[in-house]
Amino acid sequence: MTTKEAIDLACVLRPNELGSEALGSLLAELESSLATEVRGECPHGDCCPLVVTETVLSAPPPFDRLYWAYLVAMIDLSAKDLDAYGLSYALYQEARTAYARWYHRTRGKRI
Repeated sequence: MTTKEAIDLACVLRPNELGSEALGSLLAELESSLATEVRGECPHGDCCPLVVTETVLSAPPPFDRLYWAYLVAMIDLSAKDLDAYGLSYALYQEARTAYARWYHRTRGKRI
């Protein structure tokens, strides 16, 4: 999944006023978090910046759902819809946990 695909899908699921730049920044923060906390890369937070175009995100299918789930959760939070945020954040957490478990199982390294 690319950054543009994740943003487009999140915007279809949750129309919002945040804009592509803000959503791209959220994806960049998420990618940095995944690199540091899941894969043990970029320990000093100096990962490559994302461009909101066709940059391919690091989690492969089916784990790439964590990107749009995260964006939907952040859209719900920005809209102050706390009920929707609770549900969408739980979906994101489940997707992130599934990715982390898969990554550690297939890569054999734990951080």
